[in-house]
Amino acid sequence: MNQAKVGKVVKFYDDRGLMNGGVIKDFTRIENVDYAVVNTFEGETLPVKRIDLTVVDRRKPGPTSKRFLNELKEDIARENQKKTGLEVPDAHPVEYTPPTSMEYQEAAKKVSQKKIIKDLERKLEVRDKALRDLETKYNGMKEELERWKAGTMTIESSQELLDQEKLIFTIKGLNNALFAATINKEGEMVLELTKVINHLNGIKDK
Repeated sequence: MNQAKVGKVVKFYDDRGLMNGGVIKDFTRIENVDYAVVNTFEGETLPVKRIDLTVVDRRKPGPTSKRFLNELKEDIARENQKKTGLEVPDAHPVEYTPPTSMEYQEAAKKVSQKKIIKDLERKLEVRDKALRDLETKYNGMKEELERWKAGTMTIESSQELLDQEKLIFTIKGLNNALFAATINKEGEMVLELTKVINHLNGIKDK
C-alpha cells in the first residue's frame, strides 16, 4: 500500500460526504493531529486529516499525467452523481498549480481557527448559563425584598438575604471576569476578581 507523501494523488470525503481529490502539497501538524495540505482538482487548497486520505495508485511509474488526473476526476464526479443525482459536468484538463506561501499558511490556519471558535462558543455558553442562574437568583431576591418591606421577613430570612446578596455579587463578578478572559482582557479580569474579594471582606473600592 502506498503511503501518503508530497506529490501523491489522493482521494478523500469532504464535510458533505462527497468525494474529492487532488495532489498533496505539504504536511502540517495542528493540535497533535497530522494534516495534509491538498491542492484539489477544483483549484482549492485544503487541510485534510492524513488518516482520511486514500492514495490513488497510478497505472504507470513516472510523473503524473494530465490524462490520469482527468480520468480520476471523471471517476470522482460519477461517484458523486450516484449520491446526489446531479449530472456529471464536462471534465476539463487539470492544471496543477502549486499554491503560494500565503495560500498554504491560510489553509493551515483554517483548522486552528475552527477550534478557537468552538472554544469561544463553549465559554460563551458557560457565561450565558451563569447569566440565566443570576437572573433566577435576582428574581428570588426581589421576592425576598418585598417580604422584607411587608414586614413578614424573620431575622433568619434577613441573614439569608444578606448571604444571597454576597452570593449574587460573587456570581456577577466572576461572570464579568470570565467574559473578560474570553476576550483576552486580563487586566479587566483581575479588576473584577479584586472587586469580589474586597466586597466579601467589607473593603470599599477606592
